[in-house]
Amino acid sequence: MTRNVGLADKQRKRIPVSTPIQFVTYLMAVTAIMAQRPLQ
Repeated sequence: MTRNVGLADKQRKRIPVSTPIQFVTYLMAVTAIMAQRPLQ
């Protein structure tokens, strides 16, 4: 869980989340990445 939060934190710093649309797109992208990885 901590590793995933750290990864999300890096993504958040790299991608400026300033508008709701960007925020939703960011969440969708993270969800897609997480769905592609097998849960340990």
